Amino acid sequence: MRRIGPEAAITALIALLAPFAAAKGAMAQDPFPAGVESKSAGMESAVAARSAPAALYNPANLGQEPAEGRTYLEAGAVRARATYEHPEFDQVYVQIMSPTATLGATGSLLDPRLRAGFTVFPTRSGNLAINGLPQRVSGEIQPLAVENAEHAVKSALGLSWELAPGIHLGTGAIHATERREITARVVGSATPLLKQTMKNNFVRGIAGLRADSRFGSFAAAYTSSVTKSYEGNRDMAGSEPGVRPQAVSYDPAVIAAGWSLALGRHFGAEVSLNQRKWNESAAIMREGLADETHGADIHDVLESGIRAWWKTQRGWRLGAAIAELPSPWGEGGTSATGSQRMMGPGFGMSNGVDRRSLGLSAQTDQVTLGSLDFGSLDFAFMNTWGSRTVSTVGAAPGHYQMDVVTLTASTTKVF
Repeated sequence: MRRIGPEAAITALIALLAPFAAAKGAMAQDPFPAGVESKSAGMESAVAARSAPAALYNPANLGQEPAEGRTYLEAGAVRARATYEHPEFDQVYVQIMSPTATLGATGSLLDPRLRAGFTVFPTRSGNLAINGLPQRVSGEIQPLAVENAEHAVKSALGLSWELAPGIHLGTGAIHATERREITARVVGSATPLLKQTMKNNFVRGIAGLRADSRFGSFAAAYTSSVTKSYEGNRDMAGSEPGVRPQAVSYDPAVIAAGWSLALGRHFGAEVSLNQRKWNESAAIMREGLADETHGADIHDVLESGIRAWWKTQRGWRLGAAIAELPSPWGEGGTSATGSQRMMGPGFGMSNGVDRRSLGLSAQTDQVTLGSLDFGSLDFAFMNTWGSRTVSTVGAAPGHYQMDVVTLTASTTKVF
């Protein structure tokens, strides 16, 4: 009987799943942003983010909120599909349907010029099983049966100070709680290659600026990076049981900017940019064992989007946007010297392919039904899609496709 070596555990770790995608959840960014405004912009936007979700993307925008306390509720549904076709195996296909929600509150704090906002955004939650995911095990490509349960929640607290009329400075903190449980085995084998629990909490800082004038609105934000190691247990075939997980992931620093301009009384447009500083993590990230993986084939990327809107005579604002979201991942595989294994994209990774995003929205400031006041009511549709082919020299060769659709509605209500 052939002994399963450490490489088997590495390939199992490659198969980390997410409920909206299917693999490498630890190394992928959120499949969609929090808040109706950001979804309608097609991306995380420093200028578009409004109400409580602004604490996640630009806390300076909280200065645009009324002084009275208001609750924020967004609820909807997401459908995610991911496919992977290895050159030597049948296509692997996963489709997930799941609810999604964002909760929060905004209002003035101590001084009329000081605004505060708090939001909670469950980014991933669910269980998923895949039978037949091709991965390299002990030098050969074998189909793996993978079971994964993942739960991740982001919360953010932000403050905005009116420095001068029309100029707001913001600051805040973003907290993330993550927990993953994964089991992987070769199809047809009763012995798991890997049983692992990964969990931890992570905190990032964020600062922002917003300036409103007759020439439009300029917004910018900076979010700090965080290196993510995990507590938990790893039981791996052929090694000592119950050791701490060795996987290391990363959330990059983000430099975001945007410009919004009204074009008359009824039309407007905005541009959003995000520079994600992934390159700084190239020597940090690893899949499982430091002596098996030596960093990642990853680089900085610039995301961009443009949105336009039209305000109707009845007070509705209708918007449409398109965004380009390039993947930071190269193919991976061996390094230039041929002596090191480099991480590359994996099945289901939400940013493993170059993506294009379409956002649509319909928003109104006040909705009443008889004596009931529902506050504002906003609807958003967001579709993100993309594909790529990794060559045979890459870390995981084959053709990848992903498609994520979200449909949500939000309301803000004075309390």
